[in-house]
Amino acid sequence: MKKSFNLFLSIVILIITVLTTPTLVSAATHSSYTSQLTSSEKTVESKILKYIKKHPEKKSYTYTYKVKSSKANAVRKAMKKYFKLYARSMTALYLDYPEYYWLNNPVFNAKGLIIGNKGKVEVRVDFNNSISHNKKTVKAQKKLLNSAYKQIKKSNPKTSSEKITAINEWLCDNVKYNVNTAGFTGYGVLKNKSGVCDGISSAFKMLCKKFKIKCFKVRGYTDGQLHAWNIVKCSGKWLGVDSTWNLSTGRNLYLMQNKKEFNVNHKRMKEVGGYSYNGSILKFKDLKPPF
Repeated sequence: MKKSFNLFLSIVILIITVLTTPTLVSAATHSSYTSQLTSSEKTVESKILKYIKKHPEKKSYTYTYKVKSSKANAVRKAMKKYFKLYARSMTALYLDYPEYYWLNNPVFNAKGLIIGNKGKVEVRVDFNNSISHNKKTVKAQKKLLNSAYKQIKKSNPKTSSEKITAINEWLCDNVKYNVNTAGFTGYGVLKNKSGVCDGISSAFKMLCKKFKIKCFKVRGYTDGQLHAWNIVKCSGKWLGVDSTWNLSTGRNLYLMQNKKEFNVNHKRMKEVGGYSYNGSILKFKDLKPPF
């Protein structure tokens, strides 16, 4: 009887463990930053994405949430919650969609209001308006991207490896490293044929998307300096590409390196925010690339 009871107890414990242990998903299984968002964050991202596609000329986005309680403390908690919700959603949105270049470095503001026995929170996102963005620039960017895509296709790349190599070679042949304001965006790089790592890695990702290559834009450090690069999926493996460095160090030197090789001199920064909020620094759960 004791043996039967112990067996039954073991089965129960096993079932409870299986039901209550969360499924752990490694970053390598994610195909994007967006796929790492919670359902609430994905809803926010979807709303903003729909809004900017329809209104690329808009300078900001505002949304209001109702708060069940009218108590000041409840409204303050809701303000912090939605501030963090938008910050993480917008980070994933910009990294996954660099074509919407004006989403880089947005300014967030959460305002709480109590009217009678009701509370509400108004969240406002001010886009990066230091760079022109409207229907005309979006159309021009699309034209430049399609032109680059057609030029790359002339080499007739068929496999993922050939496509990634062709994209990198096109950037090496057509782009020069140059510090200028427009060069911080993929659009600026495609338009001026010059730029810095932020813009070059954005242009690389945009071109990968045209060729249906899974690609991450990664921000981090090399030799203690801020830098940006890409990680692509090729033949089932995630590999590092640094087209910015390839411009000057040899076009294939940092092309499709494995994690061990690439991480020798590339250290990613954690995408945890770090926004100033009510006198403190607000961070969120890290958005991870494959490595």
